[in-house]
Amino acid sequence: MHASALDYGKRFFDIYTEARFQRVLDVGSMDVNGSLRSVCPGHLAYTGIDLSPGNGVDVVLSDPYAYPFPDGHFDMIVSTSCFEHDALFWITFLECARVLAPSGVLYINAPSNGVYHGYPFDHWRFFPDAGLALQTWAKRSGIEIDLVESFTGERRPGEFWNDFVMVFRKPDGSPPKPGRISDDVASCTNIRRFEHDGFIRPMQLTEDMRLINALWAEIASLRKAAATPSPMAANPVVPTPVALPPPVDGPGVICPSEALPGDSPWCFVHRNNTTLASHMPLTIYVVAYRRYAQIACLVHSLQAQTMPAFHLVILHDGPDFEMLVLLSKLSRETVLSFEFRFSRVRHNDYDHSLRELAIRDCATDYILLTNDDNYYVPKFVELMLSAAQRHDLDLVLCDMVHSHERPGGRPVGSYTAFPTHPSAGNADIGCFMTRTDRARRVGFRDKESEGDGTFISDLIALGPALMRWGKVEKILFVHN
Repeated sequence: MHASALDYGKRFFDIYTEARFQRVLDVGSMDVNGSLRSVCPGHLAYTGIDLSPGNGVDVVLSDPYAYPFPDGHFDMIVSTSCFEHDALFWITFLECARVLAPSGVLYINAPSNGVYHGYPFDHWRFFPDAGLALQTWAKRSGIEIDLVESFTGERRPGEFWNDFVMVFRKPDGSPPKPGRISDDVASCTNIRRFEHDGFIRPMQLTEDMRLINALWAEIASLRKAAATPSPMAANPVVPTPVALPPPVDGPGVICPSEALPGDSPWCFVHRNNTTLASHMPLTIYVVAYRRYAQIACLVHSLQAQTMPAFHLVILHDGPDFEMLVLLSKLSRETVLSFEFRFSRVRHNDYDHSLRELAIRDCATDYILLTNDDNYYVPKFVELMLSAAQRHDLDLVLCDMVHSHERPGGRPVGSYTAFPTHPSAGNADIGCFMTRTDRARRVGFRDKESEGDGTFISDLIALGPALMRWGKVEKILFVHN
């Protein structure tokens, strides 16, 4: 459970719990990474239901849409990060309303945006009028229930979720009690209240769109500054400005940093500090797909290199707005020669098609292919390049720590030392760099799961005349 979801749940209990309440039901209660049980007032009897047994589950449902409780049994019902996974959430809502007592309150927190996260599926996102739709659906189905408040929360630092919160009340003839979660949260938008028509703090643009507009404004400002000749320059060169599409001002798509022709495999490219990229000895290509925390860790590990003599290129498998925002932020924080690209379509072939494109693209002497869930010790580049240049090696590798159980079939556990060797099953794609012309000779021909092993085997098969290899006998990176 991410931090904002836990915070909203605590505020719900603090504001809506009444002394006479006795029982609370948690729908989708399995404690994967946190639970509202931890913030529930102690006098309430807490019952958690879910589809599978696990931590926090008191009752395992045989039918997800039929609860083994009588009508009006619970004074409070909560559900966090569950409705997006529910194929028929409107049926679940009716069942919640059925077992809710008169004057009881129902709290639902579901994402308004965010990454795909299948448990086992990820079906829905919720927009500002969802609460009204559920209220109408329940009343049409013969159950009286009122929307007390709903709102979209702003994301918290370090998070990418915007929570959509809804609170409902089973009417008993008395008005809802005063006090709302949205009273306490200054940053929430598109607030609906039982006692108020229309929106409070209306906001047409999603937070993603507002962040993107801010980034476009910053890009335009930087380009304007770059196009202004310095008064100190004797012969200033004014770069040709790139035509920017208009910023997002309503429903639409994200504008690229640099427009590319339709036959390009990339839908857009962002470049940062790349003037000297072709003079670097090494290009590090990172293939990525929606590992937001891990890729930040990787970039920070590369920022910390003692020898930043490399060009960094991140290749994302398909467009992704969250990754665009994250990488734009990371690019502003680094002095590395850095660019990122998003492919027009998702290949979904273990990222091997992106590696093939990287090999064709690379303009430096050496190439390192790696994944977004790897990270490196600060002397990785220094030790690897020094070994390659000192001994005139065509391929150089290092040992590693592997996160998998039984990596390469070896009887070792996760996060243990993994001695490497340039052969299939004995090397990870991120533990070796090779001369680019050798990589281009063999290509990345195997697009199946064992493609990593095929690639290094193909390189070694070039023979000792073309493939002199060596190894730095140190653990220099972690597969995470």
